[in-house]
Amino acid sequence: MKTFLEDLKKIEEKLKNKENFSFLRYSDGERFIMEGKSLIIESNGCFVDDFHHPNQFQQEDFKHVDNVKHSYIKDLLIETFKYEDKNYFKGINCPCCNGFEAVNFFKNMVSNQETLTWANLLVNSNYPYYLKNIVPLFNNKEIILIANEKSKIESLPFKVKKFFKVGNNCIINDHHLIEEIKQYTKENNLKNNIFLFSASSLSQILIYNLWKSNKDNTYINIGTTLNHMLGLSCQRGYLSYNFNKHHPDVERTCTW
Repeated sequence: MKTFLEDLKKIEEKLKNKENFSFLRYSDGERFIMEGKSLIIESNGCFVDDFHHPNQFQQEDFKHVDNVKHSYIKDLLIETFKYEDKNYFKGINCPCCNGFEAVNFFKNMVSNQETLTWANLLVNSNYPYYLKNIVPLFNNKEIILIANEKSKIESLPFKVKKFFKVGNNCIINDHHLIEEIKQYTKENNLKNNIFLFSASSLSQILIYNLWKSNKDNTYINIGTTLNHMLGLSCQRGYLSYNFNKHHPDVERTCTW
């Protein structure tokens, strides 16, 4: 039976053993889009079709995916998720945080579930372990970062070899990065580098295309896990760990 921390330790071992892999994350936002729903995130909340989830969001979190105008995004995300390959790991919703209907939505879409793991793998109760044991391993490799243009990369505890910037609503506006990063990788003959992605749902599309093009590097969707270092929004509950060490999310161990 899978356990939350043990799956994270498998990622750690691959990094230590210099075994290249991809880790993609399919959370609520990806699921809503893949279900054919419109998704809008703006300053006063999140809108899924006509349902409003009140909340406060910063500009770097804003997105607008229309289920008709942007239906190709749904198709692309489904394509990235259905793709199966050794060391191509896909994190999905868990029953404790999202319910079994959400979990089954993803599980029913693939034939091989061995490469499925938690979308929350780097957060909640795994987050302190991730900061202490995984992030320091980034010092051992050349790092290419794909993140919001407002990111303060000089505050990171590791050096960034190349920084590809994304803007707001990058899932719609920044698909040009697919070919730009491919070209950069090819021109520089990159091997055994680590690509870190903090680019909303675009991360899945980028990782999918880069992995298919070059499996000699590692591609990890880090989500918002380093936002406190990058000077970006720290509204996610688990990020409170960096300021006062106490938040219910950091006590939450997700189940399979």
